[in-house]
Amino acid sequence: MAEASNAKAFSVTFEDTFVYSTVVDDGSSLPRAVTIAFFATAAPVGEDLGERLKEHFKHVPMSEELWLVAAETLRDKAEMLLVDPELKDRLQRSSALATIRVVTFDVHGTWTEVTARAATDTFDVSAAQQWAQTAGLRRIFKDTGALLDAHAGLHYIKPGGTHTRRFIRAAAATARSAHANFVAAALLEWASAQSFERIWVDTASITGVGYALGELLHTLDERPLPRVDSFGGHEGLRNVSFTTTCIALISASTSGVLSKALESESVALGQQRTLFYIGEGTTQNVLCDMSDREGDTDHDLVTPWPSYERGDCPDCDNQQNAIVLRGDSFTPAPGLATPVTLVAKYSDAKHQAFSKHFFQKEVLSLNRHDNVSSSLRRPISVHLANYVATPEGRAEIERRLNRDIPFRTRYIIHADNPDALAIAEIAMQLCTDVGLKDVELISATTLASMTTKLNLGVSLVVAGVVNRGQDLLNISRRLRKLILGGGDIAYFIGVLRPPSQKLWDQTKSNLEWRTEGGKYALTHHWYVETESAAEEDSPWTQEADVMLTMKSWLKTQTSGDPVEAVIDARVAALSDELPGRSAFLNSDHGATNATLDMRLNPNFAFWDKAIGSRAPEATHAEVYFTVSTVLHRARHSQDGKYSLFEQPGFGNVLSAENFNRFNDAVIQAALLRAARGRELRFEELDNESRQMAAIICASLSNWSDIEQGGAALEFVLALIRGYQQLPGALRLADRHIDLVLTAGAGIPSTSAPLLELALRYLQARVAEARA
Repeated sequence: MAEASNAKAFSVTFEDTFVYSTVVDDGSSLPRAVTIAFFATAAPVGEDLGERLKEHFKHVPMSEELWLVAAETLRDKAEMLLVDPELKDRLQRSSALATIRVVTFDVHGTWTEVTARAATDTFDVSAAQQWAQTAGLRRIFKDTGALLDAHAGLHYIKPGGTHTRRFIRAAAATARSAHANFVAAALLEWASAQSFERIWVDTASITGVGYALGELLHTLDERPLPRVDSFGGHEGLRNVSFTTTCIALISASTSGVLSKALESESVALGQQRTLFYIGEGTTQNVLCDMSDREGDTDHDLVTPWPSYERGDCPDCDNQQNAIVLRGDSFTPAPGLATPVTLVAKYSDAKHQAFSKHFFQKEVLSLNRHDNVSSSLRRPISVHLANYVATPEGRAEIERRLNRDIPFRTRYIIHADNPDALAIAEIAMQLCTDVGLKDVELISATTLASMTTKLNLGVSLVVAGVVNRGQDLLNISRRLRKLILGGGDIAYFIGVLRPPSQKLWDQTKSNLEWRTEGGKYALTHHWYVETESAAEEDSPWTQEADVMLTMKSWLKTQTSGDPVEAVIDARVAALSDELPGRSAFLNSDHGATNATLDMRLNPNFAFWDKAIGSRAPEATHAEVYFTVSTVLHRARHSQDGKYSLFEQPGFGNVLSAENFNRFNDAVIQAALLRAARGRELRFEELDNESRQMAAIICASLSNWSDIEQGGAALEFVLALIRGYQQLPGALRLADRHIDLVLTAGAGIPSTSAPLLELALRYLQARVAEARA
């Protein structure tokens, strides 16, 4: 069974099933968040689908509905999934779905709901099909890494001869059968109206889409299976005669040049479809337009970039080398990722203001549960309740609320968490102080079961800390049903910390939208863009896995080793929030007389100078929050120049120089734990691997000196995570691993018990990998 293409993405792909989440709109009902499980050739097993959905809902918990979208021929099997006990059990334990719909598509590609619906359910699935399909196509493009960026000093020469820094390779988006089937199903409306005997594709890498399209037409309408051939793109076009009745599929384009060339070869525009397009101009024969155009709010879209004719290319003028894309698969020569060094600009004014304001205010925490009933531990959490309880915090919130509370406030509705409640109680007191005596305080839980109309004034919805805004969306949907007949809504958010402005704009537009026109008022106090609040690969979850794995290995080597107690104590600590400076491991961790303490030195580059001198007081949560936020901005900078992509062999990695530039042990530890994906994969980058090995060797040689070797244990644990194939782990070239093991030889188990064990275990993993 294949694994999901990206553990952190909004989609899951396994066998012949593609699962993704989006917001859909039928034009007449309220938009709603749905998860779609698409299958065209074979229905998934209920238990397998349930397990994948359970995992998916950890990352996309906002879904209100599940749509099972299948070919007409699979209707019976799709309907059987509705009553499958294994699927139902897993959905009940992992989601709060209001509706499950079975939707089938016919030979014309039309989606039709076949489940019986309540009379009050007027949502039109067919009208929302375009939304859903477009979202799925964009999700595939994004999650499969179909956009290639040339690394520093290089650019591409496309098959058409133009020069560019980026290139779309649709092969990545259509390599899996589930993705090819989804693309083919989206082509049915067009293809079913054509008469053809052959499907031409511009590259052999998308023949799977051609075969999938022919199979769907055959299965759904008994049409003869067409022949599928590649004409080889620009280079092969001159050698092909398009004499038989045909249609043509172009994998991707940024200019439409190949489409025009096909038209000149007697393949009319109506007989062509370009699967993915990023560029200016018309998109009349394009299946999925990924271009970020004016007015678009989809954060997955891409701003078109220029292409240059030979002789006019600024990269050539700057003596940058070119990668020529040739052959039927448009494959570039193997590249090397570009090392990126973090600089101060990745800490913007809003982040610096946030860090300055909340420094030493106990607002940030690590490895904390959302609530007592949740098993999810968030790497970094922002909590306002403690701060709001202080005179300073209360005065700050009062000042902002006095400006933003509507005069007609009648109801104050708060999310079910201490942060929102703390702000709501202040709002309640302020209302009382100005003579608003009838204001009611209502929790989100109470609101969910209310039937009384709330139409006597303004409902002020209060949230403490908002990431993606799902709690607010849930409150909003319920509230809109209760204010019919005169009520109004306003929103107040304490801290807004979305992954990106674009993602928040999507949520914000849903919250502000009102049927009668205009917008509901929405304000927030503090704003900072951070990585997603929920991470299944939390660095402390990974650490617990590593600790338990080392302990199991140790038991096979000896019995009663004193370091087992050190591991047990650390694993126990990892089951709770990590306060103060306990999140990162000093190199002497576990020693009876451990004395090292990872602290910042004064004047941290990413902080305002006003708190720079107090940096040694910083908690590990404050350091990790800053480092992870800076990395997040580097990954997702708006112009895309500095994005840390995760595609093997291309894009960027974190330069080893970062560990020299930021050489405080606590910053090194934070970098090692905050890295994601392939950002520390140096095994194919000789210079980076050699430099990183030298840094680690120096740290091991000075393990007892907090200034020069305090992060030695963190480095070794990061290498172990690499051998366990965990995301974000550190990988070095094999020859450089030997240097590390040599440098660590002789470290005493009495003075550095956990470090000594980690080195022994690393040596065993290296030997095992080489065997």
